[in-house]
Amino acid sequence: MKATSRFWLFLLALPFMPLHLQAEIALTGQWVRDLNQQSLKDPQTSGLTWRHGELLSLGDQSADPGLRMKLFRINPQTAVFNQRPIDITISADVRKSCFGDYIANSPDLEALTWDRLDDLTLITVTEDASRAQLSPSCAKKYAQTNSTSYPTLLLKISLNADFSSAEITAVRPVQFPLESKVGNLPNDGIEGLAVDDHQNLYLALEKNSATLPAIFKTRLTADFWAKDNFVKVIDANLAMPPLDNKGHPINGIDFLPSPIPGHPGYLVAVARNDDQLWIFDLTNRVQPFVQPLSFFVATDNSGLCPVYEKMVQTALEGVAVHQGKVYLVNDPWKQHYPDNIQCDVNAEHFNKMAPLLFEMSVDPRWFTLARPTVKTTLPGISAMAMVTNDSYLLVQDKKIDQGGDRLGLLQFSPEGKPSYKSIFVTGWPQNQPSNDLESMCALPGRQNEFLLAESGSWHGEFGRLFHLKLYQGYATVLASFALPVQRDNTEQQAGDNFEGLACLNKAPNRFLLVLGERGGNGQRGSLTGATLI
Repeated sequence: MKATSRFWLFLLALPFMPLHLQAEIALTGQWVRDLNQQSLKDPQTSGLTWRHGELLSLGDQSADPGLRMKLFRINPQTAVFNQRPIDITISADVRKSCFGDYIANSPDLEALTWDRLDDLTLITVTEDASRAQLSPSCAKKYAQTNSTSYPTLLLKISLNADFSSAEITAVRPVQFPLESKVGNLPNDGIEGLAVDDHQNLYLALEKNSATLPAIFKTRLTADFWAKDNFVKVIDANLAMPPLDNKGHPINGIDFLPSPIPGHPGYLVAVARNDDQLWIFDLTNRVQPFVQPLSFFVATDNSGLCPVYEKMVQTALEGVAVHQGKVYLVNDPWKQHYPDNIQCDVNAEHFNKMAPLLFEMSVDPRWFTLARPTVKTTLPGISAMAMVTNDSYLLVQDKKIDQGGDRLGLLQFSPEGKPSYKSIFVTGWPQNQPSNDLESMCALPGRQNEFLLAESGSWHGEFGRLFHLKLYQGYATVLASFALPVQRDNTEQQAGDNFEGLACLNKAPNRFLLVLGERGGNGQRGSLTGATLI
């Protein structure tokens, strides 16, 4: 009986064991080499990005002194430098800023990307600044980081046209959301940066106070680098894979465009401790795709060693995506990198902390189209419109900082049983979802076409009317228009609050729209009419 009991307990425990459903992919690396074909001595490559046919990288503050504050231009096919490393200099304005002293003394640079509207602008970020101090006035000005005592810094690196010089010309401190509980962890900060097709800048955090990774985002506006105040990032609202509290940091990210029209794309993240890639769908409608990896390096043809030896410690820290290829670079962990030594042929490389470049193809399974979720309970509803006699389109009033779908379809079976399916929306303007949808109407004579209105503006943003078409399982925004906002909403004043919308057919392809403003706070409710052509 005892043996049988243990057997059944074992079977019952199986469903709770962590399983990797994807087969492990084995990658073979190439030593990153200089112009003399020598592997690099401890560059601590901590970022990677693709730009104009080559890979760019840089190192952190623990790199060999001769390789700090330099940009590396790497041939993606051979892993050999395209030219000598380029010194990263510092402008006079940055030197005079609150952060000039730290930036001038081997800052801990931890990621690399570039501005998609200005390819002469690279962006990097600092991590460990525990040895630095701000002046009393600067410390007071930048105290509210909601993270480390010394702020995380985003740095603008300006290139000249022929890429012969690189200069840090602007700096922005980062403020994290208080509710994210980032914590004061100087060496577990931002280690990944990525820019999508709509100028959203994503920042990947190694771990927060709960020892879990996180991803934040902000907008790269036209005046982004002209300001010196905090960049107030928001949570990107991306679900993580199932994780325990034993340390699963994200150490690099890059943007992967989607082949699906209107889809916002993906983030490819490096999970260093897990030897995995995590593929985040930016719709956040499916769990991240987890791809286990293993890493090998070639030996020689002597017959004394295996042709390839498997690495036991890799420590990936950079990822770059370009035209169906994913490039990965490691940042050798000094305590454990020599543990990889098996054959003498690679001993010198491992002992000098030489990094490796890996390459793999984008997996088509990563592009799984977001699946609608089916529920038997309804979320909060702010508006509805009939689609057919037994189905209705529903709207949720989610704010801009809330992830998830804004639309859903309420369907009744022949027996009258309701079911609710969320509806994925493509084509949001500038990839910015709606903010506080409060009203909707069906366009007369236009099958499955609807107008949806936000409640108003907030600090000059939002206040939009969306023209949307519903398809099987998803919807797409055909156009957007500015609402006739008269009073902006701010912390100091209550502005317009549109909560009703009616659509009437005036003539072929001409519609009368009537917007209902709720009133309140001393304001009367009102109706506003407009013609849509």
